[in-house]
Amino acid sequence: AQRRGTPPPIEAFVAPDYRPGLSELVRQLASGEQDAVDVRLSIRRRDGELLPVEATLRLDRTGTGEPWRIVGVVRDRSRQVEYETGLDDARRAAEDANALKSAILANMSHELRTPLTHILGYTQLLRLDATGDTAEIVDTIESGAKRLMETLNAVMDLAQIEAGAAPLQRAAVNVAAEALA
Repeated sequence: AQRRGTPPPIEAFVAPDYRPGLSELVRQLASGEQDAVDVRLSIRRRDGELLPVEATLRLDRTGTGEPWRIVGVVRDRSRQVEYETGLDDARRAAEDANALKSAILANMSHELRTPLTHILGYTQLLRLDATGDTAEIVDTIESGAKRLMETLNAVMDLAQIEAGAAPLQRAAVNVAAEALA
């Protein structure tokens, strides 16, 4: 039975799932292992809703050093939890969008590389018989196809780098020459 004017034990405020961990923290305080502890837990409000909180608990002792009471400061974390949940949702949405982008790039690569390979192959065949203006047209087609293939390869290389799947190659680099190029 509780004395009149004595506050209820801390466990009375804490949601049942958190009580075992809290009991261990109280034990650590009482044994002197720690002077104060910080803990995140949920308390049940009068309306039955769980409220996420962060508490700093300290054990007060009597003049003879015996454990007397636990005092603490409790801070409402509901806004922080909402914010963190929003961040998690945004991270998942970004990861989903990135996966979709990767799938689109892989499909784009296949759909564009095949016809570009054909175009480049046919320009080589056309070059065999091309003269004059026709040779210039073949050159224009070939240079455009090569430029498009280089752009596509650069986009695909970037996608591999972003996915962490790009093969690494060690090579000596003349930084000064590259900077001046």
